[in-house]
Amino acid sequence: MPPKTQNNNKPELKEKRKELRNNATSAERLLWQALKGKQLQGRKFRRQFSVHNYIMDFYCPPSLRSS
Repeated sequence: MPPKTQNNNKPELKEKRKELRNNATSAERLLWQALKGKQLQGRKFRRQFSVHNYIMDFYCPPSLRSS
């Protein structure tokens, strides 16, 4: 079986994600204050989350809760 490749939060993008977090715009900082800590309908958000070679400023993983 071939080794599983990591598509999310690739280690080689870690420093770039950190740089983006540390140099956020005022709008990004304000939005993060509203999103962090499950303040928006109990949803968990992540900052600077990478998928393949793209880095998303904000990411909300799918909920595993049933409706």
